Amino acid sequence: MKYLPILLTGIMLIISCNSLICLSITTDSIIPESNKEKVKQSDRFMIAWGNDIWLDTPEDVNVRAYSPSFSFSGMYDMPLGYSRFSIAVGLGIQSNNLYNVDAYISACDYSEKMTFTAFPDSINVSRYKLNATYLELPFELRWRLGENDNSILAVGFKTGYLIHSKSKYKGDNYRWGEFSTNEEIKIKEYIIPGLNNFIYAATLRITSEEAGLGIFAEYNLKPLFEKGKLVDQNGNTFNMSLITTGLILSIY
Repeated sequence: MKYLPILLTGIMLIISCNSLICLSITTDSIIPESNKEKVKQSDRFMIAWGNDIWLDTPEDVNVRAYSPSFSFSGMYDMPLGYSRFSIAVGLGIQSNNLYNVDAYISACDYSEKMTFTAFPDSINVSRYKLNATYLELPFELRWRLGENDNSILAVGFKTGYLIHSKSKYKGDNYRWGEFSTNEEIKIKEYIIPGLNNFIYAATLRITSEEAGLGIFAEYNLKPLFEKGKLVDQNGNTFNMSLITTGLILSIY
């Protein structure tokens, strides 16, 4: 069952690609050769604002409903002959976040595992955030939605390499006894152990040519943490996978 989301995502992408191909072939077959023109390049620079929806997290950790993400990508759009299809490859950067006020990820113990540790009940927590930033290589198969409409439906895949990670805490002191627990402190920790260096994600988006604005969805095919590296206080393992949805803006 753990492979079911990956299988469903793969089926979704295959069906989408087949549907796009059939629609393009059907439409192109009724357009006279003399009237055909190559589609213009578009969606070469894109900015996306999304919401990270975290899966496979401990039951006693209430992840905030809105955990913002941000990404920027530059892609080279290559039309395929006179069809409405094009493929695009490029380079991008993406930042994902997890917000909660129930628990924090503590340092590795002797078993080299990270632990989701609950904050003491007496502690007032303003915010706890886990952040991971990736350098990405995206690929898309794009289809223009109409003969004179360059609005785009795109399915794709991307791989990312972890270039930065950190956690950020704001609230009462919960670590050092020499400080008053009534004093609000800020703690930043960098290079979180146990994170997967590489991630892979399936992508889907639709963008309006007129407005340059669209919606997107991404599903990570590889979890945030390495297998068995993240546990709760009872020793149960959690890998934490991710779905991101939101708005995307094409600026060129």
